[in-house]
Amino acid sequence: MRYVPTPESEPGPHHLTSIQRERLLRQRIVPTGQAIGTVPRAGGSEVTRAVDGADAAFPGWSTTTADQRTTGLNRMAAVVRENIDDLAAMLTLEQTGRPLVEARRTGTRRL
Repeated sequence: MRYVPTPESEPGPHHLTSIQRERLLRQRIVPTGQAIGTVPRAGGSEVTRAVDGADAAFPGWSTTTADQRTTGLNRMAAVVRENIDDLAAMLTLEQTGRPLVEARRTGTRRL
């Protein structure tokens, strides 16, 4: 994973339509107002799709064993550890004033 901020002049990825670009929220550094990226704005249809996906996944998840769940969660933790520098940099940008070392510690505290 590589964090690449979206430049101020770019409202979003080039493959998005103008309507999709209007649904993007700019992520900014609070004290300066500098744009550091964009995130999609979620609405009712996105929430419904997420809930429907969770409902569909539940039967399979509910039959997994504790060992299978542990394996999956350990894989997710490994991905976080592998990308901790990028994740910490994003946390530091988002939470202005938070030291990078603290952001790294927060990201790995329980992994």
